[in-house]
Amino acid sequence: MTERSITAKSMGELYQIMDRTGERLISAKKPAFNLSLDMDINQLLGLEVKAKKLPPKDLAMFTRQLEMLLNTGIPMLDALDALEAAAVTDNLKKVVNNLKKRVTGGAQ
Repeated sequence: MTERSITAKSMGELYQIMDRTGERLISAKKPAFNLSLDMDINQLLGLEVKAKKLPPKDLAMFTRQLEMLLNTGIPMLDALDALEAAAVTDNLKKVVNNLKKRVTGGAQ
């Protein structure tokens, strides 16, 4: 048995890679949620909202504000509630609302 790490965008892609190499998958795990500046907003929201890509400036501001709230000890959902109420654009408000839904629902 050989252990190795394979990076794939989806389980489907992982299975295609395994089929091509003739290997058998024993276990797989999904990496932790990763938020990057070039991430398409539909990826971020799990395709729940058809929205425009969030401008890097807005994403940077949102993440700084979220970090500040969390570092002061405010619970995640309370911080997201505050950020949703303070959102300056409808797109950002949708993003925060959907993040709240994913956190509350335990989205994977």
